[in-house]
Amino acid sequence: MVNCARCSLEFFSKHKNARFCSKECSLENLKEKYHLEKHLKKEKKKKLDLNCLNCSELMKNVLPHRKYCSKKCKIKYQSKQMGFDKYENENLNNISRGAMNEMIVCADLIRNGFEVFKAIANNSCDLAILKNKTLYRVEVTSGNIYSKNGKVHIPTKDVNKHDILAVVLRNGEIIYTPKLQEIKDQT
Repeated sequence: MVNCARCSLEFFSKHKNARFCSKECSLENLKEKYHLEKHLKKEKKKKLDLNCLNCSELMKNVLPHRKYCSKKCKIKYQSKQMGFDKYENENLNNISRGAMNEMIVCADLIRNGFEVFKAIANNSCDLAILKNKTLYRVEVTSGNIYSKNGKVHIPTKDVNKHDILAVVLRNGEIIYTPKLQEIKDQT
């Protein structure tokens, strides 16, 4: 015996998942459910006064799912979440940031005892380094540490274009693949 989910009448059913005593109760339940969903949709569409997550500016009469007052604020907020805000005041475009990262890697490689050669034109690699008469091609790229989980995001690069990948993180740390110590040990 089962109790009807709508009218609470006790009934017998051959089906173990039966919820309603009749088609009428089942249809009435669907109508009520549809009416409730329609009402909830209207509630979701009601406009509210909310604050922007980035700048806290009051946004008047906006839909409840709205989080930012502008695209600029959305980008700034998401940049903070990803840890990119450290470069916010530098106003660097990608080309300038790439050139700066290449210089950072050059200085680090020289500090580690390598002879460093910088590509002048747009070549297959950014730098070439020499250690004990062995030449290595170095590709420099930017990487990010996600602030939520601390994992490092490294863009995928064509491994046939370089021997060493140098990833410059936003905090100034450089990750080499393979590690510099392995290169030093080979020579």
